[in-house]
Amino acid sequence: VQDRVVVDRLQRYFHHVVLLREYEDLPVEGLQVRNLGSIVGIEYTNNLLLHGNRVVKRALDLVLACVALVLLTPVIFFAAVVVSLLDGGPAFFFQDRIGLDGRRVGVPKIRTMRLDAERRLEEHLRANPELRDEWHERYKLKRDPRLLPVVGRLLRRFSIDELPQLWAVVAGDMSLVGPRPFPDYHIERFSPDFCELRQRVRPGITGLWQIMVRSEGGIEEQQAYGSY
Repeated sequence: VQDRVVVDRLQRYFHHVVLLREYEDLPVEGLQVRNLGSIVGIEYTNNLLLHGNRVVKRALDLVLACVALVLLTPVIFFAAVVVSLLDGGPAFFFQDRIGLDGRRVGVPKIRTMRLDAERRLEEHLRANPELRDEWHERYKLKRDPRLLPVVGRLLRRFSIDELPQLWAVVAGDMSLVGPRPFPDYHIERFSPDFCELRQRVRPGITGLWQIMVRSEGGIEEQQAYGSY
């Protein structure tokens, strides 16, 4: 009753009146209000269930990824040759990640780290314990001791190391746009609901989190942008 009194009073002076309510457990994007007689209904539309949307998105992935591969294959192989000459060992590697419907997929990348990357990271964190918080917050370091000198930083700066993932898009394991395929130790930091939500779509080469905040965002930002 109090709400109605307040709304009636405000409508004497304002053309639009917005009544605010907090619904912490419900998403607020894409909803519509429905009048069901004396009951106010909130309608949510799950566009992921529209078959046409999925067909169009997959078609766009295939066409754009194939065109991009034709144009960028020379860049990919040039970068791979530089990595091999600089550090030896394989230039390409596959990361085991969680994909659509929880299926494990191999995410290809150009190697930007030294072959003994994990040992270098542990030694660096042991010698600089103040950096452990930075690592656990973002799983990234501004000065990463694992990176190949100059080349590794450049490949990451311009996301050239991610280009082989175009092959995974063509194969149907990934999409051009979607939640980033993080390592398992990173996924474990997310809430169970968000983990389940991520598995409803293919992981992407890029997404809203990567465009908006990238390395500057922590777990909370990754969940917020990923959910949106």
